[in-house]
Amino acid sequence: MAGIAKMSCRPRTLALVLSLILLMSRQSTTEVPGTSLDQEVRPPAADPGATVAIVLATESRSPFVAQFCAGAVIGSRVVLTAAHCIDGRGAEQMNVVAGQVDLCEPTQSPAERIRVEAIHTHPAYRAPSKGSDLAVLILDRSTNALPVSMSTETEITGEQVIVRGWGRQGTDGSFPCQLTSLRTTVVERAGCARDLTMREEALPIDALCTMGGGQTCVGDSGGPVIAGEPGKPNTPRLVGIVSWGRSCAGGTPGINTNVAIHADWICRTIAGLDEDLPSACLESRRGFSAVSGGPMEGTGFPESAAEDGYADDRARSARETLRNHARR
Repeated sequence: MAGIAKMSCRPRTLALVLSLILLMSRQSTTEVPGTSLDQEVRPPAADPGATVAIVLATESRSPFVAQFCAGAVIGSRVVLTAAHCIDGRGAEQMNVVAGQVDLCEPTQSPAERIRVEAIHTHPAYRAPSKGSDLAVLILDRSTNALPVSMSTETEITGEQVIVRGWGRQGTDGSFPCQLTSLRTTVVERAGCARDLTMREEALPIDALCTMGGGQTCVGDSGGPVIAGEPGKPNTPRLVGIVSWGRSCAGGTPGINTNVAIHADWICRTIAGLDEDLPSACLESRRGFSAVSGGPMEGTGFPESAAEDGYADDRARSARETLRNHARR
């Protein structure tokens, strides 16, 4: 898919040159048209829906320069993202940009840039490949972005889904200004593990594997995996959060965190807010279970595979290369 990293261009002329380079290579939303899934979950072209960019608070220029991960709005002040996006950062170090498709443009109304008030990382998180790669961001004020409903279905093998983010366009590809969407399919665990050359029991129990149609990459971490609500047009539901993968080139599954498995933890985390709880939280009270507590058992991972998710450090490195090229 695509990936986004951070870079810095101090001189105004260089920033303009870089913007021209990126604008020449950027792509519009890349969803495959004409399917019922697209009709159910695609927002208007100028509306990113519940997908937000997570950016460095210290970088005041265009969000493109500062973005390092994505997230999904699940409540008026609540964003769900990947835990590995937050590693080593405090709430004061990041903002959320909502309502903006093109990150190369300044953030202007109706788009908004909002400070993060608090971060809650899943207590079982150790590394993306070990599972529980989730974090809840509490914003310091409400966003105008409409929340996406969380799914309560833990088993959705065979469903087509859409993954959104500003990630890198393949291993050697460019970083898009505009939000990109990938249509792919949830695949069964046995085949997923086989394609990753690992034992099925070594795959985290909350791994939601997707395959086909392309691949997520650097900068897509934390972005939403969205399915349509069967029989209900324009009713998307959040089924996963982008976590990790072995390659940006495709040919192997992308691994996402199954949101429904962690519904209880998410709901407990946001229960103290004044806003209404997501509908999935109400369903969780009717006996819907979730992974909580200590590290998950049986989630070992072969040394040959990636263990750091689509880490923003790699995104930063790739963006630095692009910045240096623009300076020459």
